[in-house]
Amino acid sequence: MKTKQKTVKQKSAKHKINKKTLKTVTVKKKKPISKSNIFKKLIKKNSTSSKSNSRKSHLKNSVKLDSRFWKTALYELIIILFIVVAIMFWTNRMTAIQLESYDLLYKEGTMSDPATSMLMEQAFTEFTREILVFSGLSIVFALASLLFFKSLIYLTIWKEKFNWKYLGKYSLMALLWSVIFVPLTVIINFGLFNVVSENLSSRFWAQATFIVVPLVFTVLSFYLTCIFFLIFSKKQKMWESIKLFYKIGILQFKKFRVPILFTGFLFFLINTIMFGFLFLGQWVFLFGSTILFIVYFCWLRLYFWNYVKELI
Repeated sequence: MKTKQKTVKQKSAKHKINKKTLKTVTVKKKKPISKSNIFKKLIKKNSTSSKSNSRKSHLKNSVKLDSRFWKTALYELIIILFIVVAIMFWTNRMTAIQLESYDLLYKEGTMSDPATSMLMEQAFTEFTREILVFSGLSIVFALASLLFFKSLIYLTIWKEKFNWKYLGKYSLMALLWSVIFVPLTVIINFGLFNVVSENLSSRFWAQATFIVVPLVFTVLSFYLTCIFFLIFSKKQKMWESIKLFYKIGILQFKKFRVPILFTGFLFFLINTIMFGFLFLGQWVFLFGSTILFIVYFCWLRLYFWNYVKELI
């Protein structure tokens, strides 16, 4: 009887131990991973990889020196040549007017003579009229060449045909953009620079802001200008282009953060190279900086175009 009681007690003890172990096992069990969480992780990985792949492909496509790159570079060079011609025409005419006025001043006769004073007044009124006329012609010539070839640049990027109606719309939008956007960026740039530089105690950080703040605003202005006129050149409608610019350029700014940083770094690098050209002479500096900026802006438009064409 005693042996039977012992075996019963041992069985009950084993049964209790098994229950305890089962309880501990159930506590240690992990929650099963849901399929939705797995899909979310996979989607995140795929999205990051696709973003990096698209950035690489956009960069590769922008570096390809196709016919669009060479055409836009040629148009940029023509713009610079036309502006140089307008400036030379204006300066030559101004020097001629200046020499004529000197000859008139040293002409025989005194200011007390009424006939001489009348002639001098008439001559000076003619000189001022000529200055205004030739200045106006030079500005119109330079501005017309700028607007015409800039419109061709954006049409060439989209491989669109030129029409005079588009040129009129583009000229209006470019003038409005320069009147509203350029003064606004200049005011914000100088205001922010003054506020930041005044609150800095160290001279080093003040000098750093003198470089960084204008660089940031310049790169942002490049970005906004390229995005706006790329959209406008494709749609060729004012209000629709403004709405799309707000949707793509402002609301979807996060998608352009890496391109903006990259283009800003290249712009800073070009400026440092140009600083080195200063030691090689004036003509080397002018020629080298002109070529570098032509290549940079032609590449910049094609680089942003690769992003815009996917979002438009």
